[in-house]
Amino acid sequence: MIDFNKELYFKTDKFKVLLDRYEKSTSQGEPFYLDPEDLTDIAEYYQYHECDEKALSTIDRAIYTFPSAVEPLLFRSRYALLRENDVEKAKYYAQQIIDTSDYDYKYLHAEILIHEGKPEEADEYLRMGIDDLSPRERADYVYDVVNLFLDYDALDCARKWIELIDDKSGKDYRETSARCYLLNQEYSQAEELYMQLVDQDPYSTYYWTQLTASQYLNGKISEALQSSEFALAIDSQCEDALLAKANCQFTLGQLADALDFYHRYSALRPNDGYVESLIGSTYVKMNNLEEALIHYNKAILLANGDRSLFIDISKQKALLLSSMGLRDKALLVIENCINTAKNNIADLHVIKGYIYMDAGETDEGLRQFETAITLSDNDPFIIYQIGTACYDNGEYDLAYDALRRITIENQDDNPIDGWAYNAACCAKMGRADEFLYALRKGCEVNPAEVSIVFSNILHPNIPFTDLYEFIKNKFIK
Repeated sequence: MIDFNKELYFKTDKFKVLLDRYEKSTSQGEPFYLDPEDLTDIAEYYQYHECDEKALSTIDRAIYTFPSAVEPLLFRSRYALLRENDVEKAKYYAQQIIDTSDYDYKYLHAEILIHEGKPEEADEYLRMGIDDLSPRERADYVYDVVNLFLDYDALDCARKWIELIDDKSGKDYRETSARCYLLNQEYSQAEELYMQLVDQDPYSTYYWTQLTASQYLNGKISEALQSSEFALAIDSQCEDALLAKANCQFTLGQLADALDFYHRYSALRPNDGYVESLIGSTYVKMNNLEEALIHYNKAILLANGDRSLFIDISKQKALLLSSMGLRDKALLVIENCINTAKNNIADLHVIKGYIYMDAGETDEGLRQFETAITLSDNDPFIIYQIGTACYDNGEYDLAYDALRRITIENQDDNPIDGWAYNAACCAKMGRADEFLYALRKGCEVNPAEVSIVFSNILHPNIPFTDLYEFIKNKFIK
């Protein structure tokens, strides 16, 4: 994970000169000394730009030349953990670090524990020795640990560490609290804090893009668009702001403009498979399916080293092929995903079921859904996906049964997903009272889903707070 300061460093003349000299030395065989920190920076730059082969070649050179240096081993271990999803390989490189009292080693060890599903064990490990730190060291350490847990969405652990922060009036505390609010879907609170932060530091593109995110997720798309433009006024090449603006334009239906900004982003990050898939999705919205397929294919090639992204984009491609009437090709894509994933494949069987239903083979679609439920041990999110698949295919009775199971009949678990689709089913089936109840619940707990499900009757700028009354008045006369 590249932090914002490292992104800024990559844009400096100092780093550009360093990179240029390194690339000339490797291509021309000229000797050029670089310390392990510089080599690691170059490897991080290559990884940031999705040039994984160059990143690994550079870091392997660093490890070979400086076998006891901490920075290259940290990079290689994290790469194994996050890109290769290989915990054992990550441990192998971590074990080569001699100084286990080094803070970065401790963070790495904790990351591995979190990746293994042991956040509480990581929390306990990170607390060891904290009382021996000076007040300044302790403050820095606590912030590092909070941000580590937030990087892995371990909100409960992060909040425990936030309580250890003594100075709750400073910028760092507000920034960290804003991240927590954003992660916990408390978007109004996050927006308020980021507004304070941009007032304090109006030339920070990071704060402006974070403000954009909080506004976007809170349904304030026009405000988010404006915030992204402030960031671009500061730095016209700010990648996060370019992507954020494109996403806002996409949501507002400004599809040609969205394509323009996705392409501007891609010019800076040509190997980003995720954004290539967003370009494909924009063409789907424009009903240019052939062009969409070209970009999904390119995105899949770019994502080949990232299994999770590869599967996500392949699912989009399969659904596109299904919508084009290419059932067999769509199924072949999903079978390839199943063979690639090997486990955690329940959602892929949902996609197979969708494809069969889309082809008019409802019975086979239902069999695939049953397989998905069995494989997932009745996971509510899988049932949610089945419900939405049935809804999209016009099987409203089946969708209603699935969605009711994870909403009305599951309220002890405070469900968030499914209320809007449940409401839409009830509207289709003439269940007025149930429609209003599900719609109200959806507007309370997941207004973003409501705005998606009922997008055909909403204008893009409607505030989340107005959704219930607006939709109710459209259906209940």
